[in-house]
Amino acid sequence: MEDATWKETRPGRWERAQTYLERINILTRNVPNAIGRDNWAKNAVAKLEFHPDIKDPAGYLRTAWKQVRYNHPEIAAFPYNGRYIYRVGDEPSIALWVSATFSVAEGKTVDELLGRIPRNEQMMCYFLPDTSEVMIWSPHYRVDARGAIFCLNHLVESLANMNPNLVFGGCAKNLTPSMELTLGIGHEETPELVAQAESRLAALEPHKPALELTPTIKAQRPGYTQRHFIKFSKRDTRTVFDSCETSALAIDIALHAALISSVAKLAQTKEARSFMASFHSNLRTLIPEGAAPENSPTSYTSVITTEVIVSPQTNFDSYYSQLAPVYAAGYAPYLPSSPFFHKRLEETLLGSNHGKKGEADGQLQPRFAFLGEVDEQVSKNVGDGLVKVKDFWLGAETLTMRMMVHTWIWEGQLVLSVCFNESYWDRDQAASLLGGMQDALMEVALRKISRVDSVSGTYDTKQRKMSAQQESLSHWVTKLNDTLFIQPNDELALEAINDQVDQSLVTKINHEVYNYDQFKQGLQYVRSTCISIQDEFSIVLQWENKEKPDGVVAVLSKWRTKDKASGKETTKSNVILWEVKWIDGKRKLTGQTEVEVA
Repeated sequence: MEDATWKETRPGRWERAQTYLERINILTRNVPNAIGRDNWAKNAVAKLEFHPDIKDPAGYLRTAWKQVRYNHPEIAAFPYNGRYIYRVGDEPSIALWVSATFSVAEGKTVDELLGRIPRNEQMMCYFLPDTSEVMIWSPHYRVDARGAIFCLNHLVESLANMNPNLVFGGCAKNLTPSMELTLGIGHEETPELVAQAESRLAALEPHKPALELTPTIKAQRPGYTQRHFIKFSKRDTRTVFDSCETSALAIDIALHAALISSVAKLAQTKEARSFMASFHSNLRTLIPEGAAPENSPTSYTSVITTEVIVSPQTNFDSYYSQLAPVYAAGYAPYLPSSPFFHKRLEETLLGSNHGKKGEADGQLQPRFAFLGEVDEQVSKNVGDGLVKVKDFWLGAETLTMRMMVHTWIWEGQLVLSVCFNESYWDRDQAASLLGGMQDALMEVALRKISRVDSVSGTYDTKQRKMSAQQESLSHWVTKLNDTLFIQPNDELALEAINDQVDQSLVTKINHEVYNYDQFKQGLQYVRSTCISIQDEFSIVLQWENKEKPDGVVAVLSKWRTKDKASGKETTKSNVILWEVKWIDGKRKLTGQTEVEVA
């Protein structure tokens, strides 16, 4: 295999061989029946707040984007015949590159761009002025999630310098060494390395029937990518992290175990089945000190897949124990044989049996990634308030049946996000997947408090009150909202009304007032005629009673109803005050005051 070192092959033209990761990613970007689109394309988004002195945010971003190109020129390299080629360019060609790769998307949101960007070999930057968001888009062979975050951060930090001294003839010195060169991966084939590669390839096959979610297939051709995400409150995040720390649980493994718990709950089985758990392993942790920059806009992520057994007897703890040794070993054991494994994987993907499910990788199980604390990776205040980063999101376009789950921490809040293709999954299925993860994590956090006494088998009122106090009010409200309005089971909704809504309930929606019976009848009518889809449910403010586990929670809710008969969709936004009181040893909803706009 050719040496992947950058070399100047003619004046101003630099080349290197593509790494094995880049080649396999170029292969898996292709999906049958999705010509001209890019599977797994990365999307990193920051919501920006510009100082009033900045009259032309788009102009600032263009100048910043040019600096990203200069300092990390590989973002403008392009693949050709198994090689990466970079041309240093001059001012006119750089201006042309900026005009081709930077775009102002007037009247658009992230959701309206996601999955609708045509295939492009270049990394792109979009500014959405209506929402004050900037989005980095890239084919995944060019950059992984952490690389996309790094590019996004470099773009934001460059906004503080609007007079850069850029001499593009010298930019080639900033080309990042290839991943293979940095990690010292050799290509000399030995029987031992080939055997390791074959063993790893064989391990991709399950030993038992696969545990898979059931897709809702609306079309054989991939549709647009959609996203759904949940933000934990800061209190719930702290509760989960404290519990993991107390129990010596690693948060990334706990999150992955929670994902498997959710799938096991949604796809219940009466026999032992295999869940092929796959996750993104960060190869940057293997870079020798001083060998190359850990933060670079390249692909340093490889997938590890391991078989997890799921049965009626398994639970979160068993999933965690099966995942833990795989996470602990990391990617280091695979590194020497990785080129040979990916070569065999490429041969397998190109084989005649590939694609029988319309999948690039033949599995329906969601893939998982934990990105850590993004606060530590993105500057949130640039130029003493010149630009502030108010929010962050990352996802991947998916053109197959595999959903992609990314998780991270932002400003002390745990975020669970899933990307899915609309041709194969409904939004309520995605919401149920993340809701199951959330429930699994909170159950782990609360189980020491709410555990049934092993001797007496009783669960007294004091224990119940302690459990309710430990579960934050915001989490209780979020679960009740989902049970009443979003999840598809009418019996569960009716049970929640009878058990968790007090008969003294008064609901006010704008100028309309409803009592308990009217609320119950109205909810049953809406559920019988419409499907409700939650797009956002964010806690704005909450007051929790120090003496009892009740209080008041203010929520921003954005949702849609889809008429079951006509298919017509109606979008609504609400600000809701949820009033909760502790009655007869349990929390009950006693009042709702809503401002609703359709």
